[in-house]
Amino acid sequence: MRMLRESTHVRFIARVPVIDIRRQEDLMHLRRLEADSGIFFKLDNASASACRLKLDVTPDRQTHKIGYDGRGIFNELIHLAKMYRAAPKFVVQPVAAIVHYGKVIGYAMERVQGKTLEALSREFVEGLVSRSELDAVLANVGAAFKTLHRRRIGHGDAKASNIMITESNEVVLIDPSQWNFTYAHFGVRQSRLGRDRSRLGDLLRN
Repeated sequence: MRMLRESTHVRFIARVPVIDIRRQEDLMHLRRLEADSGIFFKLDNASASACRLKLDVTPDRQTHKIGYDGRGIFNELIHLAKMYRAAPKFVVQPVAAIVHYGKVIGYAMERVQGKTLEALSREFVEGLVSRSELDAVLANVGAAFKTLHRRRIGHGDAKASNIMITESNEVVLIDPSQWNFTYAHFGVRQSRLGRDRSRLGDLLRN
């Protein structure tokens, strides 16, 4: 029953189309997405291997993640969709859930053309980006998180490698935490929102 609920959840709660790779027509749709260079894929490593799902895309168009209890990629997609609905200007758009026997094994999203904040910060250190350019980007990063936090939604893994900067210096958040709560130092329980707030100060002082 739990597996069936995953595909139902992404259809009605995440509000994204479901690609069931057991169905020939859905598999054909997935192959069309493979051919679309504007789509990026994220797969749960163990689940994709178990059902022998392989995507014929270059490494820079897919990421494999490990879900500790088999639900990590499902949790991530549900939360990413929630973030996107709350702040579509600042969050990558999920395009479809990839399922096998009702279980979410991955998802497709829009591919963000640009670089991470981590890469931009390195360019600043190397003198390739000015202080004013970096400050303008950081102001946009602050605005992105403020928009989410006003709606009581956290990202949960706020770090420079999870923030994309487009060629026009727009900010797009990717890769939210898979878990509603994590445990910080000394076993302190933190929500996604609390974890954002504990990290944002250092992030914006880049």
